[in-house]
Amino acid sequence: MGEADDLIGTLFGSAMAGLWGRVVFHPLDTAKAVIQVQKSSTIWSVSQSLPGTLWSISTRDGPLVLYSGFGVAALGSIPASMLYYTSYSMLKSEMDQRVGVKAEMLNDFTAGFLAEAVSCVLWVPIDVSKEQLQTQSELKASRHSGSWNALNNIVQERGIAGLYRGYGATLASFGPMSALYFAFYEQFKRLSCFGNVKDLNPSQAWFATMAISSAAGGMAAVLTTPLDLVKMRLQVQRATPINGLQQTYFHHSSFLQGLSELARTEGLRGMYRGAVARLWFWAPLTGFEMATMQFCKDWWLRRA
Repeated sequence: MGEADDLIGTLFGSAMAGLWGRVVFHPLDTAKAVIQVQKSSTIWSVSQSLPGTLWSISTRDGPLVLYSGFGVAALGSIPASMLYYTSYSMLKSEMDQRVGVKAEMLNDFTAGFLAEAVSCVLWVPIDVSKEQLQTQSELKASRHSGSWNALNNIVQERGIAGLYRGYGATLASFGPMSALYFAFYEQFKRLSCFGNVKDLNPSQAWFATMAISSAAGGMAAVLTTPLDLVKMRLQVQRATPINGLQQTYFHHSSFLQGLSELARTEGLRGMYRGAVARLWFWAPLTGFEMATMQFCKDWWLRRA
């Protein structure tokens, strides 16, 4: 079994993980996005809980609204996830060989950040269109009718560059999150009470990987909440006609300016708005995706 089989297995596993992760968890992503564009409520308020937000959206706009932006997220996540996990695997392997295993955690952190930087080429357009669809009802913005219409409208309004709104902010947000996630994940795997996951049967390995990855993803998500909050606001801010006037819900000129304004005007509690929702979204999502990716990869390698 050679490197080609391992690469194909990683590509197959990451494609399945990306697709099914969006199918299962997209409603939670929508609720998280809605929570993060709210300005009035506090971090622990009922309106900021995932169940409360899911119920509010469903009763106000109908349950299908929870899948706003699903089309572009589901289709785009397949190549984006393939690029993300494959880049990480290749970068980590290369760094472990060149730098050595004594710097394993630093290698994991660096490879995670670089994998995010590479895959952002695909993730950013997905995020921009998806989040505008997810939040347009909450922001009372001009409506996109669907994923394709959103992509078309953004390109017409701002050109291709409009699809990459907040690219730097996305990397500033998800770069540290991916770096922390993989550093935590690999470290937890080394210290795991499950022992060597490779020695477990497929079902045991799935649950062990799910538990380890969920813990790592949840920790990374909470720690990087302020970065994600500013990134998301940069991506959804756009001029919207209200009563014949052009208004903008957020006014951030850059990532650093947005982070500074967030800290100044909304304080620490505001900076961690949606942290609980972010935890409950990213912990199961990262766990599910990594467990599914490894399960599908191992299945492919067994049959290769």
